[in-house]
Amino acid sequence: MAYAISHHLNPFLTTAVWAPSGVNLAWATDFPLATLLLYPITRLYGPIVSCNILHLIAPPLAGWSVFVLCRYLVPRFWPAWFGGCLFAFSPYMLTGMVDGVFLMLVFPLPLAVWATLRRVADELKAQRFVAILTLLLVVQFLISPEIYASAAFFGAIVLALAFRMAPAEEQAPLLSVGVWIILSYALSAMLLLPYLYYMCRVRCPKRVFFSPWRTSIDSGQLLCAHHQQSARQASHLRRNRASVSERTFRIRRLPGAAAYRDHRDVRTRALA
Repeated sequence: MAYAISHHLNPFLTTAVWAPSGVNLAWATDFPLATLLLYPITRLYGPIVSCNILHLIAPPLAGWSVFVLCRYLVPRFWPAWFGGCLFAFSPYMLTGMVDGVFLMLVFPLPLAVWATLRRVADELKAQRFVAILTLLLVVQFLISPEIYASAAFFGAIVLALAFRMAPAEEQAPLLSVGVWIILSYALSAMLLLPYLYYMCRVRCPKRVFFSPWRTSIDSGQLLCAHHQQSARQASHLRRNRASVSERTFRIRRLPGAAAYRDHRDVRTRALA
């Protein structure tokens, strides 16, 4: 992004990598919003300094957003503060310090949950709720489309379960909130049309280019680590080593589960 701005180039298409054909950056993890905000620092001091700044501010931002959510749920300062610290220094955030900084910038998600809960409690007007949620969705998409899509998927599941289990008198407010959330996603998509155009119409990938065998996990790893892997997956991992953050997903699980230690990897051993 900094290179494109300084050279007056298209920020989505570049030949600086994979020359001469170039690459479509809409399909890359370039987190354009963060790079745009840090452009002055990148221009003066270089991309390494900007990357270090992102690594330093991501945990406090995530912790602050979870603190806001916890402060709403539990109107006491210290429990909310502890919840924010617990998330800010969780294994998920710490593995992102090694690689995958774009996955650490998740502060819009707890704020989106906070706004949704306030709307369910009728403490936030519908128009203001849509404006806040749309802004948070746009920010999250411009940091990580992967997190944006995951939030939509799991948010729909949570709303469906809440609607199914709620008493009859609480179903109407939940349905109304669901409609406003859909509207917010539609508005965010409209604001992101240029990005979506390059993602879906210009040099769009025609095949699977990232094998799920490389970083996939099973649901049991959310609760406890599996030292044994399938022969096929283990063989593929030996040929194509996944990132630390993906290979250490096994330690991102509920409190109380034993930490898995891969003694062949110093970085994973330190994180565990």
